[in-house]
Amino acid sequence: MFKMRTTKPEKGNKYYTRKANGGYSNAIKGSPADGDCDVLANCVGYAYGRFNEIGGYGCCKYLAPVNAENFMQYKGPCKTGQTPRLGACMVWQKGSTLSGSDGAGHVAIVEKVISATEVITSESGWGASKPFWTQTRKKGSNGNWGAGSGYKFLGFIYNPAVPEEETTYEAPAGTDNETVIYNFLTKNMGLNCAAACGVIANLNAESALNPKNLQNSYEKSLGYTDSSYTAAVDSGAYDNFVKDAAGYGLAQWTYWSRKQKLLEYAKSKGASIGDLVMQLEFFAQEIKGYSSVWKCLQTVENTAEGAYKAAYTMCYSYEAPAAKETSSVTRGNKAKTYFAKYTGKNTPATETPSTGGAETVYTVKAGDSLSAIAAKYGTTYKVLAEYNGIANPNIIRVGQQIKIPGKSAPATQEKTESTTQQPTAETVHTVKSGETLSGIARKYGTTYQQLAAYNKISNPNKISVGQKIKIPGTATEEKAQEAPARTYTVVRGDSLWGIASKLLGKGSRYTEIKSLNGLKSDVITAGQVLKIPAK
Repeated sequence: MFKMRTTKPEKGNKYYTRKANGGYSNAIKGSPADGDCDVLANCVGYAYGRFNEIGGYGCCKYLAPVNAENFMQYKGPCKTGQTPRLGACMVWQKGSTLSGSDGAGHVAIVEKVISATEVITSESGWGASKPFWTQTRKKGSNGNWGAGSGYKFLGFIYNPAVPEEETTYEAPAGTDNETVIYNFLTKNMGLNCAAACGVIANLNAESALNPKNLQNSYEKSLGYTDSSYTAAVDSGAYDNFVKDAAGYGLAQWTYWSRKQKLLEYAKSKGASIGDLVMQLEFFAQEIKGYSSVWKCLQTVENTAEGAYKAAYTMCYSYEAPAAKETSSVTRGNKAKTYFAKYTGKNTPATETPSTGGAETVYTVKAGDSLSAIAAKYGTTYKVLAEYNGIANPNIIRVGQQIKIPGKSAPATQEKTESTTQQPTAETVHTVKSGETLSGIARKYGTTYQQLAAYNKISNPNKISVGQKIKIPGTATEEKAQEAPARTYTVVRGDSLWGIASKLLGKGSRYTEIKSLNGLKSDVITAGQVLKIPAK
């Protein structure tokens, strides 16, 4: 169990004493010399000793007592990253090189994680009047964690003696779920506003930001409401949470292995399965396993377009609903609305689909596809391909200009849209205790005014438990908007998992290839031609 150090190492502590004097340390003497621990004052001597003391190894086996900025080069088997963890060594470079000729850098040890952008460290320093101190360091807009000019933060070296799960965050502030979620994403996870808005747009579409949300289609078949299902899982009265295939919680976790991990995490925290903060902490761990999504959230520009990209990427590659392309675009646009709310910046006109008669010109950005651009502007990839003379709709390049026809576009556009985008049937929602019409509307991506008009409700503020609310169908046929499937010719040594990993970026997506090709088993043969789903 990690124990925070708040005081100077005691006299004779071998982790802070040189081997020549009977200790474990290979570091040089500190300056000024300390009578209790001879490697102090010296940031390298202290951090080297503290990193090993945390594990209680009996001898120093991790890092090396070199110039501070070189700790990264001598980390051995230790993992590194940019997210703070308990017991990690923080490393700063000084100057433009790692030679030490332009500065030796600095190192410190993380003793407490307040959030993803704020920590408390224990440190020492060459020539310091005190050989030990603790201080609060904030990441700051420059990402330098409070270091002075001339220093550059290189990263955290994680201590193998401290499990990642042992790092806990302070509970985020907020009087409503959206605010708590936003604060957790920005303060505890270190995401910028755009990325946070992208996540919120997805969670809102999945669960209306209700951590106890049970997938509507399962309420009747299982005989539970959101609250009764949660209570039954918590008490153990219902023991099929993992295998019932019902979506649950903020992200509507559905697949059995994900629900099992969620349940195990809740139990480890002693929390209800429907606890908001517990689910956010679980999400923070799980999303890092989706490397492309996590990278996008960490690096996306803090702009309206960045919010769109974050939401689109998370929807397409993490939530992955049935109509991925359409849903990704819808959630991307919703994220821009959230971004405007939190920043006070109106969404640029160029972000909104054209509704006028004249054509619009769209410049392709990284990650764009023709079908995504088409959905964004309320048309289809076929129309855009024909209108722009694009022979292969699967191939567009960054910077390419795509012309979007206005309402006065050729008749073929109207015909294509009218025959490929048919509304789905309406859904019927049964009102539960505590629900409002506006909350139900948010849950289904519409407005309370539309639901009131569609259900002939004279007073939107008055609905009753058990009342049936009809939700008009609005989804579109996904298949019609996707680009044609690619093909791949199997070569000797191929496997479905390997092909999915190479062409789709994830081996577990081999099931999509099987389904698309109607395969009954995982056996494939050299020369076989397979259809490959669009990314």
